[in-house]
Amino acid sequence: MEFAFASYDEFLEEYKKYRFDECGKCNGICELVENDITCIIENRSFHFVPLLVLRCKKCGAIYLPEHSKQMIDGVYKTSVKENQTIREFHPTGYKKKFDYCKDTDFDYDHRDFYNIPGLSYDEEHSVEGFLTPVYFEKEALEPIRK
Repeated sequence: MEFAFASYDEFLEEYKKYRFDECGKCNGICELVENDITCIIENRSFHFVPLLVLRCKKCGAIYLPEHSKQMIDGVYKTSVKENQTIREFHPTGYKKKFDYCKDTDFDYDHRDFYNIPGLSYDEEHSVEGFLTPVYFEKEALEPIRK
């Protein structure tokens, strides 16, 4: 998948758009997925293997979520400063542990909090990461069902 912007100003216009989970083309629901992405701004090309994007389950349209746009913006500014035109990025395996759950062993992906629309803008729960989805085996619900 490729996103191309003729100028940094054009990228900034996309950067300012807040994406919800509704597709702007067909009104379908978008889900957060990993995808290999190339982003071109002016003459600079950045290849992310992979990057989180919002993909419509109905028509397949792809959108950049907030944190992914922040990453691209930072990479662009660094490449300008270092006079680089092509860069490739791979995950480092970094897993952030949010303060509210450091004493527990919850299984989650911290990137969900920053990329799923609405999670990081919950003013009722001001603790960073509080609404992050937690992964668990469905058997964990067995005691509740009985």
